[in-house]
Amino acid sequence: MAVRRLEEEKRILVREMNHHWKSLLAYEDTLKKLSYLSSSGSFKSWSCPLTDEGLKGLQSIILRQQKQVKQVKLQVRERHLHALSGAENINFDPASDDEFYSDSDDGL
Repeated sequence: MAVRRLEEEKRILVREMNHHWKSLLAYEDTLKKLSYLSSSGSFKSWSCPLTDEGLKGLQSIILRQQKQVKQVKLQVRERHLHALSGAENINFDPASDDEFYSDSDDGL
């Protein structure tokens, strides 16, 4: 009975860790879209336009958040893999591995 309970707990933990990883990726994607919109001048054409100084401030905040998310991803990945080091056949979304290592071209 206890072994089955531990196996169920492990499945729940892996599911939660995968959900956490995917939410970090979604947040990172949102920041990338915001960065693109702010650098392309899209915010100037909206009904509530930003001044140049406001736009630079927004871009600075977005860049800072992108750097923080990248650091959090590194820490989370390391901790998740460490926690699962004894588990068999556990993988996060394999597409996220490729994306994780290809982030170096974004200048962060």
